[in-house]
Amino acid sequence: MATKTISIELDVYDWLFKQKKSSRDSFSQVLRRNQGGDPLGNAGQILNTLKTLQNEKLLLSQKSLDLIEEAQSTRLAFTDPWAK
Repeated sequence: MATKTISIELDVYDWLFKQKKSSRDSFSQVLRRNQGGDPLGNAGQILNTLKTLQNEKLLLSQKSLDLIEEAQSTRLAFTDPWAK
């Protein structure tokens, strides 16, 4: 993999360092996780957003949030319709 050397200010370096999940986590991985990506995010991020909005009384009942969380934690097996 090709690499580039960049200059960043110390406060940005400190922030990047704090975002590392482990000593094996690279700055490239940190940047990839935090670049924005899909505006909807993943299911966990969507659920956290819904919980925040619910706490602010702006959306969904607690029952709805519980159902979403239950569905998220249930992993369904993928069946390939083209197999066989």
